[in-house]
Order: sequence, then structure tokens, then C-alpha cells
Amino acid sequence: MGGSREHDKVIVQGKVKKLKGDLLHYSFPTIDFTITKLPEYAHSFAKEALEKGRSWSWLDVLFRPPWRFFRSYILKLGFLDGFPGFYVASMAAFSNFFRYSKLFELSKSCDRSNTTQRDLNQGK
Repeated sequence: MGGSREHDKVIVQGKVKKLKGDLLHYSFPTIDFTITKLPEYAHSFAKEALEKGRSWSWLDVLFRPPWRFFRSYILKLGFLDGFPGFYVASMAAFSNFFRYSKLFELSKSCDRSNTTQRDLNQGK
């Protein structure tokens, strides 16, 4: 297995074949499930991003959520699915906003703790 914390992927040694038919993946079966998982996924994303040296940016918060909605609803033809397509696109945009908000929160708490530690080390 490999991949990110939420999106593991199977690493195969050998031949891979295509499946015949559809593979239905209900990642968020209910809105309650979705709302309860958002903080966990956002924290995991933000922690991993900080570990990789990524910083928070206004541009990410301003442009990524609308882009996610547009990509899901328009480019991936979510509008053809009616309300479920709108729901998926909206939740994709909101979860994106939530993840980058969590990145902001964690990066600011890291900044404060680093400043405090630096002040302590300098005897302030």
C-alpha cells in the first residue's frame, strides 16, 4: 500500500487488468458522515502539508475551492446528475476550503510555538 493518509493506493507487482463494469465508490454515504470526517481529513492534510514545507496562502483559499466546484460540477459533468452532482461539487469545494483553513490554523500555531521557543532560547 502507498499514497497519502486518506487515499491509500495498492502498489502491484505484476499484471494489472481493467475491470469490466462500474466500480461504485461511496466515499461519503451521508451528510452526517461527511461532516464528522471533515475535521479529521483536514487535520491530516494540513499536518502532511506542513511536514512537506508547504505554507498557507490566500491564493489557495481564494481559488482552490471555486476551482474544485467548477471541476466537479462542470468539467466532470456533475450537473448531469442533478442534485447529487451539485452536492458532490459543493462538498468538494467546502472540504477544500476547510483543509486550507486548517492549514492556516496549524501554520499559525506552529509560528507561535516557534516564536515562543525562540524567545525562550534567547532568554526573553
